[in-house]
Amino acid sequence: MKRTILIACFALLATAPLAAQETARRGLWGGFGFGYGSLGCLDDGCDGRTSGFSGFAVIGGTPSPTVRIGGGTNGFYREEDGVELRVASALFIAQFFPGAGDFFLQGGVGGASLEVELDVELDGEPDGFSISGSEEGAALLIGLGYNVALGESGNLSLVPFGNWTITTIEGTFEFFQVGLGLVWN
Repeated sequence: MKRTILIACFALLATAPLAAQETARRGLWGGFGFGYGSLGCLDDGCDGRTSGFSGFAVIGGTPSPTVRIGGGTNGFYREEDGVELRVASALFIAQFFPGAGDFFLQGGVGGASLEVELDVELDGEPDGFSISGSEEGAALLIGLGYNVALGESGNLSLVPFGNWTITTIEGTFEFFQVGLGLVWN
């Protein structure tokens, strides 16, 4: 239900007429953002999801006013009861601006890793030991966002975004992220 509401909000934001000038997309660009993440898996017998902190960072170039390309990372983090769970991906990313406005679709391919660390206490003492494990695989990202220009130059934007990353880790782990970023162009 939350996912449906968030996607609907992004769709409304993307189609709403904004009284801002078109962003000048050219040259070097980059950004970062933070938000909510939801992790689950797509395999049979996999139940439930867990939520946590999520974020991204990206830098790249602009070959045309409607296309940006770059390299980036996105990730998911959750810590609870001495267990840390981290999923991260390093991706080649392409953004496509289908119209004259600032709405974009994006896709990415690359690698991903999942790390789990468990802190074990011995006899109630916090100086126990840690057990950790990691797994690596491929990653695929699809997403969308909207650049809301800050100031008259349009070179700095707030970007509400939503991404879905699918990995080949331990079967098929996936996470959805939604949040707010800051992008410069």
